[in-house]
Amino acid sequence: MELLGLEDPGDPILVVLASEDSLAARSAPQWIAGYAISDRDVTVLFPARTPSYPDSTFEELVLHEVGHILVYRVTHGAEVPRWFNEGLALFIGRPWRIEDHSRVTWALVSGRQVSLTDLEPYFHRSRETAGHAYALAGAFVQDLVHRQGPTAVAEILAAVNAGSSFAEAYLAVTGQTLQDAEQDFWERHTFLYRWIPILGSSATLWILISILALIAFKPVSY
Repeated sequence: MELLGLEDPGDPILVVLASEDSLAARSAPQWIAGYAISDRDVTVLFPARTPSYPDSTFEELVLHEVGHILVYRVTHGAEVPRWFNEGLALFIGRPWRIEDHSRVTWALVSGRQVSLTDLEPYFHRSRETAGHAYALAGAFVQDLVHRQGPTAVAEILAAVNAGSSFAEAYLAVTGQTLQDAEQDFWERHTFLYRWIPILGSSATLWILISILALIAFKPVSY
């Protein structure tokens, strides 16, 4: 609530635990562990599908889906991009992990730097593309909070609630357009995600040790 700028929690949220033989489970893709019906204060969870990326525990899944409902409440249903909503839910549900880092690294190494505005269909296509979309959305929100501070999220959502479009709200709060922010994100993270894991790997370390050893034992001519 503090992160989102929500002062009143609102009405109770109904949490439905659906078994795999339920209509809800049979109607939902297998890679979906839960979903929120935000305008009805309901979240439907499939406990048998946990852990499943991006949530590794049932508690994280609950926090993730409740996060969606709280975002809806603070904006009163005003439009928020799916990638930002999912990135926020991921941020609310749990800390950033090595697996998230690896998924973003793979996106950079494989050249799959999908624009945030083009991520929407990725959440629906398959388990693989959904995981890709969650990782990128989560990385951008993590970066936003790190650079602008946690109050930036509440300020953006408050501006959206007041009638601004998401793009207008983002620009007003951060001083950057979404396009510029995204380009800046990729430029900074190209080095961070692509080269630091390589430079910090054990293989690189042993190569450096070997080079130093060769230099140290090089014969000296007199």
